[in-house]
Amino acid sequence: MKTDQALIELSRASSKVAALTRAIGEAMKCSYEAQTANGGTYTDWIELAYKVERVEDEWGRPHWRHANHDNDVDGYLADHCPHAMVAHRLIQERKEARKVLGIARRRVSVIANRLAREAMGAA
Repeated sequence: MKTDQALIELSRASSKVAALTRAIGEAMKCSYEAQTANGGTYTDWIELAYKVERVEDEWGRPHWRHANHDNDVDGYLADHCPHAMVAHRLIQERKEARKVLGIARRRVSVIANRLAREAMGAA
């Protein structure tokens, strides 16, 4: 019965991570489309999506640095793009879902290793 439960938990966790990944992709696509529809460029969207800004160093070479959002990522994204804010929230949710998935995988591995040892002992 523990084996069945562990496999069910693994399946559910895996499905949740996959669903969140698809939702993140869709939100990022909507963000990109919204930013470029109004004359924005891919670079503009990258700055928003990754919360960075393009700056030049003292020799005039461009590079990226984190945008100043005063640790209020939701507020920063809400001011700039609701789709990017949704993606950010989904990413945070997926981080937690991946932890659950990792626990489920380890649990299944422990059960599989135990069953393998028992099978070797019986042979």
